[in-house]
Amino acid sequence: PPVGRAGALAELQRELATAARGELRLVFVSGEAGVGKTTLIEAFLDQARAGARASVCIGQCVELSDAAEAYMPLLDALGGLCHDSASALESLREVAPSWLLQLPGLSSADERAELDRRVLGVTQERMLREFAAAARAVSNDLPLLIVLEDLHWCDPSTLALLSWLARRCGADRGQPSSR
Repeated sequence: PPVGRAGALAELQRELATAARGELRLVFVSGEAGVGKTTLIEAFLDQARAGARASVCIGQCVELSDAAEAYMPLLDALGGLCHDSASALESLREVAPSWLLQLPGLSSADERAELDRRVLGVTQERMLREFAAAARAVSNDLPLLIVLEDLHWCDPSTLALLSWLARRCGADRGQPSSR
């Protein structure tokens, strides 16, 4: 493990074990620049991948003007996941067409035309529900780890989705709302 980070790494492993039992978990790793957050996350992800204990996707928040694309880091993460996993792509097709439509490289022109029809009049609330349904579908066999780097630069839509998910963490089992 990274030097001096055994406790933090163990905490991340405990959260992964909780997620493996089917509970939604949101975990935020914070700290000053240069303290080793990325090194800690990389060590954790290496362990999760090595034991085939989780599906992993990574999105990058980017410092932009107010015109930042909605859900950009989540789309980045989902695009990478779907390139690596046919079952993840199929899950988006089935339960999250509004998300798949925003990833044009993953579908044909004919499929995008059908998706346009399916998502006509989509609301932000529907997009939130679709994201949650897709995450559940992808995590049927293995927990899904979505890593968003540099969350402090995140767009408002992604923050709203994370807030919506946080309110649902543990709701079915009376657990705390997030970690």
